Amino acid sequence: MTPLNTSTTPAEEIYNESIIPSRNVIERSYGVWKKRYPCLAMGLRVHLDTAQAVTLGTAVLHNIACPNNEAMPPISPEQENAINMNLNLNLTRY
Repeated sequence: MTPLNTSTTPAEEIYNESIIPSRNVIERSYGVWKKRYPCLAMGLRVHLDTAQAVTLGTAVLHNIACPNNEAMPPISPEQENAINMNLNLNLTRY
């Protein structure tokens, strides 16, 4: 769900005010997930069925790692730059 660009009624303003905090939490969660599994941030260039399996698999592993306080894997500076460039590119598309 996305916020409305221009809210003209009180109901639309309430909608925007309520959706933004929820959306921020979700976007931060996606950011952590993509940091743990850089293949998600870089974009998967595989068949749709394989992409679904990779996405599901990384979600399961991430949900196992979080409650067990697993450390994030080390990321090289090159990977970090590539991920950040890709994330910025994705943000400007939408």
